[in-house]
Amino acid sequence: MSLAWLSRAAALMAAALVTACGGGGSPGGDAATAVSVGTVTGFGSVIVDGVRYDDQAATLSLDTEPGAPDDRPGAIQLKLGQRVVMLTTGDDRGARALRVNVSAEVVGRVSSTSPDLVVAGQVVTVNADAAAGPVTVFDGFSGLADIAIGDRAEVHGVPRVVSGRLVIQATRIERKPSAEAWVRVAGAVSDLAADASSFRIGGLTVQVDRGTRVVPRGAALANGQRVVVWSTGAQTGNTIDASWIRIRRGEQQGADEFRLAGPVSDCAPPCAGGFSVGGVSVDASRAEFRNGTAADLANGRWVLVRGSQSADGSSVAATRVILGRTPGDAEVTLRGAVTDYVDAQNFRVRGVPVTTTGGTVFASNCPNPLADGTLVEVQGRVEGIHVVADDIACRSASDGTVVQAKGLVTGWNPSAGTFRLPGSLFTGLLLQVGPQTVYEDGSAGDLRNGSFVEIDGVVTGTTVAVTRVEFEPLRDGLPAGLIVHETEGIASSIAGPAGAITSITVNGMTFGVDGLTAFAPGIASVVEGAQVKVLFRKEGGTNIAVALIAKD
Repeated sequence: MSLAWLSRAAALMAAALVTACGGGGSPGGDAATAVSVGTVTGFGSVIVDGVRYDDQAATLSLDTEPGAPDDRPGAIQLKLGQRVVMLTTGDDRGARALRVNVSAEVVGRVSSTSPDLVVAGQVVTVNADAAAGPVTVFDGFSGLADIAIGDRAEVHGVPRVVSGRLVIQATRIERKPSAEAWVRVAGAVSDLAADASSFRIGGLTVQVDRGTRVVPRGAALANGQRVVVWSTGAQTGNTIDASWIRIRRGEQQGADEFRLAGPVSDCAPPCAGGFSVGGVSVDASRAEFRNGTAADLANGRWVLVRGSQSADGSSVAATRVILGRTPGDAEVTLRGAVTDYVDAQNFRVRGVPVTTTGGTVFASNCPNPLADGTLVEVQGRVEGIHVVADDIACRSASDGTVVQAKGLVTGWNPSAGTFRLPGSLFTGLLLQVGPQTVYEDGSAGDLRNGSFVEIDGVVTGTTVAVTRVEFEPLRDGLPAGLIVHETEGIASSIAGPAGAITSITVNGMTFGVDGLTAFAPGIASVVEGAQVKVLFRKEGGTNIAVALIAKD
């Protein structure tokens, strides 16, 4: 799906809200509708650049084109560090996300790791300083040193100019399946040939021929345009053959405000009258500044810009510039139920691996140890693939709380469609399925007492309206009394030939595979970068896989 929905949806929402509110802005001065381009920095509902958005009614989509290699059926999952384009409404105290579009900067093969990390011809930098923007999240790689030439990676981030050259400051680097070859690259057109048969994005040459589909149809390429390019074939040297090219337009059309977060580039102090963020020119000469003044603008400084975007998307007239994070704000916030609890160093919240240290501060009302089904709010920081918790508070569910949880079904009432799950979160709550419920790896008829399920839902009063139920049939028939843990993530460090895996690493944990391990269909040929679920038991300090389940 292209970003055309932003113009249409924003126009409709703006018209509706102008009628309802009697004007374009809310009483607090914030826009009635806004298009926000930023980084996912937490969940509960979804948090983008520190602002919490209620996403209960949001539609989630992927920034792609019909038929492009990443245009695939299946659920789209929001992940920490992703760059997103959102249509939102409300001010920062009651913001709601209407549409969330996930947009990677580059997907391709690694051609260099030293002196620079290069993916599909784009130089990628890793950020470890929270003051300079979101710290790079790794998934499927333990860190920069774990990335090798030939690996495939998906990079989310923001382009910036460093020492005269264009680089992508990564907010997320995710391992992708090694068997694939297609490429996606976003960036600005340069060195366009006179006959428009080729151009460059960073260090990548893009070849254009009669088979290339240009969106909008009939549009002419020009140097400086922001584009997204897909190739179905592999990169050869530093060249790809473009299968699709989409020319990016201004995203704000129809909305009241445009918001953009990223590092400052092209700043020659004093530069309030002209600098750039993410390749977009910014005029902040009439803007209000927060967390500093115009004199504090400098290359590399992370800012959140609010204002009006030009129709072609090349510039923004800023009304407000917020410099960096507010001191004391958490780098990452996660609010949700604990799942996949193994020990204090290995559990997940909203699908994000979390670990604690001796310095983690637990609220006095938290169980010791934590357990699956405990509703927590984690304030922490990114280190590699984990969020390291600085503070953990335990909560009770209130109306509108979005929950993800796992466990054995009890109290199943087929006529009412209700059941219960273990954990403190569900004390006093009934889970209810209905017409809105989607089932995976099973059907409504498979719900029964003793079924192990993973659910998504929303709390209303004393009921959880369940939107998704996923079954785990491989748990059936496990020996009584066997303590089985699980985790889900991106596979790496796979040892053994196809069909005879001996070990696999997921979420930083390594699992031995033996003759008793059950393999779900499709898992025998799993490759580096594939999404997998591991059911496992512990033998001393060793993790032994009980079952491997392919999730792609």
